[in-house]
Amino acid sequence: MSLGHTAPRLLSRDVSAQKECDHMEASKEYLLGPLDFSGTLSLGERSTPLDFQVSLSKTGDLDIVIPGLPVTKETRFILSTWPEKVCSTLFTLTGASADGRTITSDGMYLTSFNHSDVFKAAAKCTYAIITAKLKQPQTEHVVCYHLRAFQGFYELQQDTEFGRLHMTGQKDIEDFNQITGALTLVSSGTSFINEDKKTAITVLLDHVLMIMSFAAGTYIRAPIRETYANDSVETHVWRLSEGEQPFIAPMSHLNLDRIFGAAVSTYESFKNYKGLKAAIEWLLMPTTYNELTFVKGMVALEHLVAENKPPITNPFTEKQRADLRNHVSAWLLINGLPEDQASQIVGKLTNIGAPTLAAKITAMLDEWKVPTGYLPPKAIKTVVDVRNKIVHSGIYYGKNQKTDVKLWTHITVLYEMLTRIVLTLLNYSGPYYCHIDGYHVRMFPSCKPT
Repeated sequence: MSLGHTAPRLLSRDVSAQKECDHMEASKEYLLGPLDFSGTLSLGERSTPLDFQVSLSKTGDLDIVIPGLPVTKETRFILSTWPEKVCSTLFTLTGASADGRTITSDGMYLTSFNHSDVFKAAAKCTYAIITAKLKQPQTEHVVCYHLRAFQGFYELQQDTEFGRLHMTGQKDIEDFNQITGALTLVSSGTSFINEDKKTAITVLLDHVLMIMSFAAGTYIRAPIRETYANDSVETHVWRLSEGEQPFIAPMSHLNLDRIFGAAVSTYESFKNYKGLKAAIEWLLMPTTYNELTFVKGMVALEHLVAENKPPITNPFTEKQRADLRNHVSAWLLINGLPEDQASQIVGKLTNIGAPTLAAKITAMLDEWKVPTGYLPPKAIKTVVDVRNKIVHSGIYYGKNQKTDVKLWTHITVLYEMLTRIVLTLLNYSGPYYCHIDGYHVRMFPSCKPT
């Protein structure tokens, strides 16, 4: 494999693809390029031939440079898309290089340009596909995700039903928005020819990436995804949001082998639990104020409750609730309360007897056998109360700011609950980081402070 400095760590040494696949020549500035292409730029029915350069930046973004295109009647449609200098128009770009590479994108947009008699522009692509031929056919079939913001002390390896899975990352990261590692699956034979297996492999890799993002405390993104098969390689490039530094990470980059193994072994069973992907995405969403940090954690928790419907019911039937509302309404009207006020009071009885959010959370944790030992007393009720205070008032600290428990304390308790949920569903056993009362190691599933 050969995406710049990531390349030597992608695969184990016996993989011939590492030696033979040099379709992406790295430079100090780029993972790929700049490479010269000739092709066509089009917008709807209008199009023009052009020469352009393609580079793949260290962040995984695809950069396009149009060095010079005569301004003519045929090319003026490009200028007409920039009346307000807003890069919202998406062009279709196709091209080929002299050495046989091809590029296709339906999402090219201009980021800057100038013109007089010659049109010059810079552009990016929301999504593009680059194909290339390998120097020699290979027996291994390889899928490689090039990752932003992944930090690892040593190579992780795990056998799967599709082949051997490798994950590598830099030991130290200065810029979390750059490509710092790779998730690579290597398989021999015809495993990738079957379309069902291709889909299953994608599900596996996406699942592992999600769990390792959870473990790292930051969204590990894969803007570059390559597939090597026979004598060709196909590279898919997405423009994704920027990488972020880890936040309340439950695992250390020095010791990821257990969580990596748990991620690989549970990719099938995780399908039985609804909403986990969205919950982890909420958990990893970058925020600023502590109130927002707390609320996004509660959104993740409430989403799991809503999607999985824990086994807890209303003690009253719908008929009993309707009868109660009718009796109360009649009594209020008989006693002279105006109809609009009576209606408001009766409306509050619509969900009488419905389980509280705290009761639903408790039922879900019990059903999934999530350990709750060594949490603060009444932890679930407390985080729900804090949630209600922030959601309904917009802030946490009020008149009693000096005596209120610090919001950060509640954040650490909430994130500890979410961590335990994920680790339980992964069947994980081993050390993890708890942030309650300070950063320290605990052993799961006992969760006893050490």
